Amino acid sequence: MILQTFGACSSDGGAPVPPPVMPDASTRVDCTDASPCATCEASGTGNLVGDVIADQSWPMDVGGDLALHRFCGVRRGVLIIETATWCTLCTERLPLMQQWIAQYQPLGVEFVFLLGENQNAAIPTEADLKAYRSVHALQASIYVAGDPKWTSIKKTVLHSGGVGTLPGFVLLDEAMKLVYTGDGGDKALFPQVSDALGTLTGSPFVATRGCDGFCGKLAPGGCWCDDLCAQLGNCCEDNCGVCGYCP
Repeated sequence: MILQTFGACSSDGGAPVPPPVMPDASTRVDCTDASPCATCEASGTGNLVGDVIADQSWPMDVGGDLALHRFCGVRRGVLIIETATWCTLCTERLPLMQQWIAQYQPLGVEFVFLLGENQNAAIPTEADLKAYRSVHALQASIYVAGDPKWTSIKKTVLHSGGVGTLPGFVLLDEAMKLVYTGDGGDKALFPQVSDALGTLTGSPFVATRGCDGFCGKLAPGGCWCDDLCAQLGNCCEDNCGVCGYCP
């Protein structure tokens, strides 16, 4: 499954140049498998922001393996979402992730949900991967793959927030350079990912739907809003008479 996306190429088709601030269609250059906009070092150059991340592959829910460097040069970038079937926070934040997908996939960012564990904290099987896509109604253009205990991605990417908290995010540009990484242990994580996607594409994140977070607790001004409610610009006290789940 290959989606037509766009990236910024140098005139000789070699090294990538920084992506412009969303040029109009007349100035865009198509990047294809036959004529990529970047070349990526398969062995990688390191595991920190600014380094090329080594190629690796993961089994997919649709069968076969997903090679990370398949996105090299023919996509603007890729966001890897580290998750697990048991991860409640991952499910709660899925509406926000779907907004990222809606805004940034048309701009050339691909999305990979990378499962490390199933509901029983065991290594996910192909059936688990298929079930994850089905339960969360992930569209066919989204990749779902498995990385047992996230061993591969944790080995090749130094996560800024540490390890063991979900969801985790790894954002790479078209040259497979690490742009951003963080994990769910940081409440500021979600706005940071939104900002990183906006910087990569030149298109700031714009929320398109209301709050799907929690009001949290009573505060002097009404209901206290969690970070997701505040980020989406539809704070809980505007909607909740008492604290509870935001409409």
